[in-house]
Amino acid sequence: MYSYNRLAALSGKLKELSEPLFKAHDEYLSEWVQRDVLELREQLRHQYPDAKTVLDLMTLERNKVNIFRHNRPEYDRRNPVPDDVKQWFLWFRDPDLIYGGNIQPQLDRLIEELTHLNRMKLEAALETKLKGLPLVSIQEIKSLVSRQGLEGDYLVTLQDGTSGKLKTKSITAGGHTVQRFHFRYLMRMDPWLETGPKVQETWTPEVIGLLSVLSKYTFEPSKDAGWFTIGDMALRAMGRGNWGPLIKKRLVRERKTGVGQYTLQLSRQGLEALKTL
Repeated sequence: MYSYNRLAALSGKLKELSEPLFKAHDEYLSEWVQRDVLELREQLRHQYPDAKTVLDLMTLERNKVNIFRHNRPEYDRRNPVPDDVKQWFLWFRDPDLIYGGNIQPQLDRLIEELTHLNRMKLEAALETKLKGLPLVSIQEIKSLVSRQGLEGDYLVTLQDGTSGKLKTKSITAGGHTVQRFHFRYLMRMDPWLETGPKVQETWTPEVIGLLSVLSKYTFEPSKDAGWFTIGDMALRAMGRGNWGPLIKKRLVRERKTGVGQYTLQLSRQGLEALKTL
C-alpha cells in the first residue's frame, strides 16, 4: 500500500464545496481502471497463450528495479519488454492472474489505491491554491473528467462578494518503473482572488507610503469582480497621484471614465493590504 501522509486532507469548508468534483473524479477513475485492466487481461491472453512467455518477460522487468538508473536504458535495449507486459507488471506483478484465478479482489484494491492517490493529488492542489480564502461557493462553469484527469473552469465566490475563475489542468505522470500512474494537477486562479503570503515584508517605503494615503478613504465593490472603487468626492480630494508602484503589484489600477477623467480601483489584494497597515 502507498502512504499518503504527506498530502494533507482538505479543510472543512473547502472539502464540503469540492465534494461534487471529487465524486465525478472518483467514479470516472473506478470505471476506467476496471475497464482497462480487463481489456489488457484479454489482450495478454490472446497475444501470449503460453504463460511462461509472460513470466519470463516479467522477470526481466522485475530485474530492472535492481539496475542502477543510469544503466537502465542499456538494460532495456538488451532486454526489451513489451509495453502491455510492463503495464501488467506495474499493476499486479502476478502473471497467474492473466490466465486464471479470481482477479476481482486485487482489482478492487488497485482501484481503491489509484482513486485514493489521484484524489489526494487533486485535494493537495486545491488546498495549496484555495486554503485560507473565505469561501462561499465553488460553482462549475464547465468541466470534463477523462484520461487527462479533471479539467475545467469553476466560479469561486468569497464572503465579501468577490468572484473569479479557477481553472484546473492536469498532466499524466508515472506509469513506469515502480511509480504508479497519477495526475499532476495545475491550478490557475484570477489574481484578485488570491491573498497569498504577506508580501508587505518586501514592500518598499514608497509602496507603504502610497498605501497609507489610500487607507484614509473608503472603497466600494465595483461592477468588475474583485475590484473596489473609490468615491468621486474622495478621488477629487485625493487628486491624481503616481500610483505606478501599486499598479505594478496589482494592488490598484486606473480606469478612464471620460475625457480627462479617471477612477482609481483597488484590487482584493490591495484591500487586504490596507488592513495590515
